[in-house]
Amino acid sequence: MKIKQLMAIGLSALMVTASAAPQTALAETLEEVTEASEMPEAVTEAETETAGNETEDAETETAGTEELETEETETSGTEELETDETETSETETAETENTEAAAETEIDETEDTELDTEIMTYGAGGLSVNVVSDYGADGTDKKADTTAFQNALNAVRDAGGGTVTVPNGKYYIDKSLVIYSDTTLSLSSGAEIIRTVYDVPMIRDYSGTQSEVLGGQGYGYAKNITITGGTWNGNVSGKSFATKEDIMRIYCATNVKISDCTIKGVCGDHHLDFASVDKINVSNVKFSGFVKLSTVDYSSLEKGDENQNELNSDTLSSITSEAVQFDMFEGKGCKNVTVSGCTFDGVLSGVGNHHEKENTSNIKILNNTFKNVENTCVNLYSFTTTEVSGNTATNVRSFARVYGGSDCTIDNNTISTYTDTAKSKFNMFRVSDKAVLTISNNTINGAGLAGIKLDGSSNANITGNKISKTPYNAITVNESTAMISKNTITNAGNIGVYFSKGKGSANNNTITEAALRGIGIQNKSQVTAISGNTITKGKEQGIYVSENSKVDSITKNTVKNSGTDAISILNATVTTIGGSTENKNTINTPGASGIYVSGAVVTEISSNEISDAAKTSGAAAIRLNNITTSVKVANNKLTASKQYGVYTTSATADITGNVIDTPALTGIYVKGGSGVKVTNNKISGNKGGSGIYLVEKASASGINGNTIANSKENGIYIKDSTAKTISENTITSPGTRGISFSAGKATTVSKNTITKPKQDGIYVAEKSKVTTIGGTKKEKNTITTAGVNGIAVKSAVVTTVSGNDITGSKSANIRVESATDAVTISQNTLTSASKQGISVNGRKIKINSNTVKKSGTYGIYIEGSKTNGSVTKNTVDKVTSGNGIRVCDGKISLTGNTVKNTKSQGIYVAKGTVTLKDNKVSGTKDKGFKAAGGKVYFVDGNAKMLLSGKKLIVQGAADSKSKSINIPAKVTVGNVSFDVTSIQDGAFKGNSKITDVTAGSGLKKIGNSAFEKCSKLKSVNVSSTKLNSIGKKAFYNCKLLTTVTLKTTKLTKSNVGADAFAKTNAKCTFKVPKNKVSAYKKIFKSKGAAAKIKVVKN
Repeated sequence: MKIKQLMAIGLSALMVTASAAPQTALAETLEEVTEASEMPEAVTEAETETAGNETEDAETETAGTEELETEETETSGTEELETDETETSETETAETENTEAAAETEIDETEDTELDTEIMTYGAGGLSVNVVSDYGADGTDKKADTTAFQNALNAVRDAGGGTVTVPNGKYYIDKSLVIYSDTTLSLSSGAEIIRTVYDVPMIRDYSGTQSEVLGGQGYGYAKNITITGGTWNGNVSGKSFATKEDIMRIYCATNVKISDCTIKGVCGDHHLDFASVDKINVSNVKFSGFVKLSTVDYSSLEKGDENQNELNSDTLSSITSEAVQFDMFEGKGCKNVTVSGCTFDGVLSGVGNHHEKENTSNIKILNNTFKNVENTCVNLYSFTTTEVSGNTATNVRSFARVYGGSDCTIDNNTISTYTDTAKSKFNMFRVSDKAVLTISNNTINGAGLAGIKLDGSSNANITGNKISKTPYNAITVNESTAMISKNTITNAGNIGVYFSKGKGSANNNTITEAALRGIGIQNKSQVTAISGNTITKGKEQGIYVSENSKVDSITKNTVKNSGTDAISILNATVTTIGGSTENKNTINTPGASGIYVSGAVVTEISSNEISDAAKTSGAAAIRLNNITTSVKVANNKLTASKQYGVYTTSATADITGNVIDTPALTGIYVKGGSGVKVTNNKISGNKGGSGIYLVEKASASGINGNTIANSKENGIYIKDSTAKTISENTITSPGTRGISFSAGKATTVSKNTITKPKQDGIYVAEKSKVTTIGGTKKEKNTITTAGVNGIAVKSAVVTTVSGNDITGSKSANIRVESATDAVTISQNTLTSASKQGISVNGRKIKINSNTVKKSGTYGIYIEGSKTNGSVTKNTVDKVTSGNGIRVCDGKISLTGNTVKNTKSQGIYVAKGTVTLKDNKVSGTKDKGFKAAGGKVYFVDGNAKMLLSGKKLIVQGAADSKSKSINIPAKVTVGNVSFDVTSIQDGAFKGNSKITDVTAGSGLKKIGNSAFEKCSKLKSVNVSSTKLNSIGKKAFYNCKLLTTVTLKTTKLTKSNVGADAFAKTNAKCTFKVPKNKVSAYKKIFKSKGAAAKIKVVKN
């Protein structure tokens, strides 16, 4: 007799006393029988199957059309020893050993199988039955085995629990199986249960109507149910079917385990349907084969409709149809659930529910695989304390739908959307209705719309996710709150992170190549912080805040290669962008502006680093537009902008402390607006435009303390705008001018240092108006090596140019041309101009107390017929090739000037009317003075004298207040002297101020009426011995004339004119040479002197 048969007989004998024998004693007996048996080497089950397959193949080839099936052999005699709730590891080990032992004893497979099927035992967990050997189920035919299965289940029920074993084979059932408490239904791996009716579940835990049987049961109707192994086949296929029903349904139970099986072929309903179940464990199950219900319209799946109308509905056929559903019964949801290690392939939805009536709580959905899911992998409606982790989803329309609920975590899942993205219209994560959850460390590749969407006042922590290739937004927060951090987002089809009427923050995310923008805060959203994000590429903005939204701070972000503005604020409120070095935003190569603010309220933009802002018209590293409240733009580092560094339009801004390096156009461009301050900025190397440019009626309270180097055009340019003060700026090597005005205004331009401008240091032109350039010596502008002029005024109003220190201008150190009002040029130190120290062609000018050194051609150069003014107390030293002072036209007085060391004449008059007084000329290598044209007057001794040829003719008093006139014998200018030889006809006629006149030794002639009617003239003293002519009425009507002293002996009756002394004082005394007393008395009386005059010797 075979060993296995002996074992079977022994076991059969044991059955007689099984119910009374203790389980431990039974187990020991079994072990002893097994150990005592000598088991020869046998063919294993796997080898048998292989051999069978080979035989089958051979027979198939021989028969041609006849299909031969070998019977799958199931190893029997393996008792599953169970505790009341779960199998112990020791029992599993014993079961494995028994299985192996049975396999080794198999010699005649058919005979052994027949014998084995007769064995029925009680295991450690209760009754153990085999549906084939104990109840006649046949896995080789297509007849219904429903009765055999149910009898086996009933037997276990009646025994108080146990195990129903299903060997390999295909079994058909034509109505629901009912499984009871404390039952394990264990299918071998090759066992398959197939249903032939479709309007009832294949298996459930109750019979009868739900309301009658389950009413009031809560979680207590059934317990300790395990279904494991094999395949459950709902036996439907194709695109649609007419009847819907679950495959498994477990209601009102506790401690349910479904594991290591395949469940497939369900129409319009669920593979597993749990309602009001506590402690569910679904593990290592393969779900597949969902078929649509023919009466249901599934088109909304293609359209992307959320299908809210099915929420909480018990009557509508669902387009959700989760493979594993957690439902509720009589107000009680499922709880304490684990679904792990399962595969969902070709299902409509994976796990979850579509109701929110009662919470489903303490749920774990772990390490599952979802493939080809047409709706959603995980539906979490009002779930609480839920973990969805470690799952992999491939070719799915949507991964998670979270409706309400709290304390939910969805993390470490790997997800990819449909390969045919045209079919996918859902958001990969859909969160709504006040849900509270964490979505973290997931990998999302593609979606129908958004990767993650929050709606309906939900609250989420979204962190550490990798999201790529979403056709719409990667993350959308709509009327909800979200903390969005540490996500990696690639190729979003619209926006990387999007808030609409949302709240929260977006921090430390990495966003690459969004089709529209990286982060969008829109539609009245309120966000505390946008910080630490890295945003690269994208069609438009990196960060975008608009539509009356509010953001507290935008800090520590890195934005690279945005399509338009890196950070854009439109009609919104942002408190701080940057703020400190630690909080700086770093922006590189934006398609337009680095930071763009328009119609918004922004308090501070500071400490940001922005490089390579784009060439788009009007773009800038920082661009401000239409801002009525003051914004502080401070301490930003702006490099290589392709247009502007800072550009403001109609904005109020405090622009201070910024470093702007190599912009293509203007460093700081202010267009319109008022209350602007531009201070302490460093601007260098702008390749076009000016360092600072005010235009179109912009108004700045100050442009002060800026450092500007190597600007393409002007250092500072004020056009049709006003800057109250321009002070303490340092400007080096501007391409045109250091500071330039065109129809601009300023009160003070002072304390600026300008070096090597290509043209003028300071240029005021075209109807501009500047009150003071410089001031006191402490307020001086220092200008060095100007390419043209140090200071130039043209067709403008400049009141004062004073106290400045200008060196090395290639043309004039100071040039005034066509000034429209009086200009005072005073106390300037002007050195080494290549041409003029001062050049003037204007109207009213005053040039005084300037020090002009080492000029190339002229120290002071004056031209223009309308030039009218004075040149006083200036010092001109060392003129290389020309004159110290040169007057080419105009009406000019030269007084008290000192001219030294000129190559040509010290003072040169080419044209115009020039009056000279007390000028000192020395060290000239030519004549000290030359008059080549014009009218030249000298003033000396209060006498004004006209130069005629080489002689001077007295024209009268130098001014209307002079009382004493002292006519010199000659006037000397440097090494040139001019004799004073005559007094012009009528020179002093009618002068009511002079009281005495002294004439020098060179006087030869006193002209007609020279002193006529000088009503206060008392004394005349002519020391010249050359006087040989006194004109008619020379002293006529000088009634107070009491003394006339003459040293000449050359007067005759013929050279003294008629009435020369008529109506003079009757007691006048004439002092004459002693040898002329008598003769002159006669002559004087004949010329109108009174009879009583006295003529006495000197």
